[in-house]
Amino acid sequence: QFQSITTTQLVGAANIRGEPFSTWAGPVSFAVGAEYRKDTAESVVDSLAAAGRYNFSNPKPYEGEFTTKEAYAEIVVPLVRDAPFFQSLDLNGAIRYTDYDVSGGVTTWKIGATWDVLDGLRFRTTRSRDIRAPNAAELFSVTSTQSTLRNPFNGVSRSYTIIFEPSATLAPEKADTFTVGAVISPSFLPGFTASVDFYDIKINGAIASFPAQSIVDNCYAEVQAGAPGTFCAMTSLSGTGAATDINSVSVQLLNLASLETRGVDFEMIYRFNVGPGRVTTRLMGAYVKDLISDDGLGNAPSYNAAGILQNRGSRINRAGQLGGFTSGLNTGATNVPHWQVNASIGYETDKWGTSLNARWIDSGIVDATLVQPGDPDYNPASPISVGNMNVASRLYLNWSGNINLMENNGKTVQLYAVVNNLLDKEPPFPSTQLAGLYDRIGRAYKVGVRFAF
Repeated sequence: QFQSITTTQLVGAANIRGEPFSTWAGPVSFAVGAEYRKDTAESVVDSLAAAGRYNFSNPKPYEGEFTTKEAYAEIVVPLVRDAPFFQSLDLNGAIRYTDYDVSGGVTTWKIGATWDVLDGLRFRTTRSRDIRAPNAAELFSVTSTQSTLRNPFNGVSRSYTIIFEPSATLAPEKADTFTVGAVISPSFLPGFTASVDFYDIKINGAIASFPAQSIVDNCYAEVQAGAPGTFCAMTSLSGTGAATDINSVSVQLLNLASLETRGVDFEMIYRFNVGPGRVTTRLMGAYVKDLISDDGLGNAPSYNAAGILQNRGSRINRAGQLGGFTSGLNTGATNVPHWQVNASIGYETDKWGTSLNARWIDSGIVDATLVQPGDPDYNPASPISVGNMNVASRLYLNWSGNINLMENNGKTVQLYAVVNNLLDKEPPFPSTQLAGLYDRIGRAYKVGVRFAF
């Protein structure tokens, strides 16, 4: 199978910045500008893919372009300087208007503040409206594949043609973001810096698609109600009643979903001299409390007449989900454990250096849309009940070292070595359903030479 995608971008921009006036606390920084962009994309595929002859993934050729016009203004206003507990206090803001020829105009903005309480202690916060416009692939790409679906009209499961394509109504995603954090670098501990930031983000109109099975199930419901509508428009049918067959299903990208996430990022660095070299220690990590996806259907968890859970509903908290693969197809893997932590310690001299890195991944589950033993809703008769899908935590150690063989007038020759997965840890169970957080190779070695002239 062959596909070649060529993208080009023409950009023109004009910017003006300066400090036109001052307040009692110092000069006000100001910037304005405008930009024009024209993006083009062209996809070339082999003849078999163009004819839809492969069982999986038949990308179609496409060619398209879109233009973007933007204008913005940014400002930083100092409010306080050199006062008790207010070494400095600055207010910053920005506004941008963006006009997309494919989806119209949208306004984004930001307002924030930084507060230096005293030497070595800073607080910061930001509130913003952000966007992500659909890219060329989301606007123009069409792909078909074969996938097993259950025909709700007759209950038969077999392979059907699924066509993935964009929608003419696709618009930018919009997000409301709030962050607050602090940076500490105390004078009594030179070389130490720590930062912590809390974030709360909600994306509306996220670009997503309904699963093919949901489309045909909802089309069936529309037919039963005597009002074929949105979902039947995505489903090509033939026949009537129990003889109804599915010719193909169109899975369109739409601005239908929402996504909410909140958590904490942190980092600590401490550097100090020992002997002829310098020690650098670093600890950084992330805690994800929530990652709530909403497919836009507005469905609550559903139970049958016997009180057995049939599905989790539209809103799923995927924080702690580490997989999501079914029959080799990615069905929504998120790769978001509640905790991820990286730590390292290194020692570097003019002649040699060495470092040890540790990466820890929190335990979790394969798929948050399913239930397993121990879950209050678990019942073997439930269509979404499965066996054990717990994923154990993993700790990986990586080592690296280097020796400078030659250094003269900016010219260096360095020998280096790396050992990844030092403890030869295997991926946790079930390795076939987990996404890319885990090492699948085992202990691996690398030796090389670096030259600089």
